[in-house]
Amino acid sequence: LVLIATGFRIRRNSQFSKLIHAYGEMKKIDVKTVRFLYDGTQLHPEHTPDHLELEDGCEIDVMLEQDGGKWNGNGKH
Repeated sequence: LVLIATGFRIRRNSQFSKLIHAYGEMKKIDVKTVRFLYDGTQLHPEHTPDHLELEDGCEIDVMLEQDGGKWNGNGKH
């Protein structure tokens, strides 16, 4: 089993789509607005913990998707 900070568990051969969907339901958010990362690598819904060789007890980060403007160096966007 692999853990994330909120206490979710997922079987090593289960797709991350199950975890992503459950997280969205629990937090009442659209999962299209967040990214799930392990060690800086984005998790894809069709991948599994075994696919990424994740160890038991690892933490998966959930980050808000940021849609940024451009920075031109003079403080104006």
